Amino acid sequence: MMADFWKDKVVIVTGASSGVGRSCVEEMSARRAKVVLAARRLERMQEIGETLPRESTLIVQTDVGKQGQVEAMVRRTVEHFGRVDVLVNNAAVGMGGNVITCPLDKYEELMQINVFGALYCMRAVYPHMKAQGGGAIVNVSSIAGFKGFYTCGLYASSKHALNGMSESLGETARKDNIHVALICPGKIETEFDQKLLYFEGKRSTENSGIEPVEVCRAIMRAVEKKKCLIVLGKKCMPLYLLNRLSPELTNFLIRKLYA
Repeated sequence: MMADFWKDKVVIVTGASSGVGRSCVEEMSARRAKVVLAARRLERMQEIGETLPRESTLIVQTDVGKQGQVEAMVRRTVEHFGRVDVLVNNAAVGMGGNVITCPLDKYEELMQINVFGALYCMRAVYPHMKAQGGGAIVNVSSIAGFKGFYTCGLYASSKHALNGMSESLGETARKDNIHVALICPGKIETEFDQKLLYFEGKRSTENSGIEPVEVCRAIMRAVEKKKCLIVLGKKCMPLYLLNRLSPELTNFLIRKLYA
């Protein structure tokens, strides 16, 4: 990590009440960043906030699926700290099951948070970053953003959408000195699997996943070194590369390994 890179950087982290989001605010705050915790669970954020320097911490209860709340959160950030340097778009929910049988109302809720929530945040911070001469947007996606696994087709569709937005914005934002990064991990050791909007089928038998702090450090590396894409997980990079070369072979191997 670059020693003084994060000093006085103003960083908004969505989904900050647990997992990757919590790791981000703790790691970045330890490097003297000014952190904004945005999530729905206020009490959890307040508990985290008690361990952070008061003068460089702002807590804003926010449902990213509601545009008005996102815009209000960004306004409070700029009023409080004067700028916004980094957005970590981390808030998301999951869904497991078949594309045909998953309830449509749950899918609409998933898309509202995973896709529109991320979009609301990007649109809200962009004018401020442009006016101040630059910034960084990091979208936390998933390996499912590249491969539509049969166990989570609708969740995968939300991450495909996020990947597409990230790649497109990354090109158009260059002229404004705004860097856009995409982080695509495999399974992460968080509460995520316990908070699925809907689930059908067999639970994963994997005993462990990627530690949240590892994802956090990838996020920080992407900002520091202006990386556009980081794929995390021992199996994920080979899967990503193989799927680009031969989707048919990838599907065959997945059926053999996980069906």
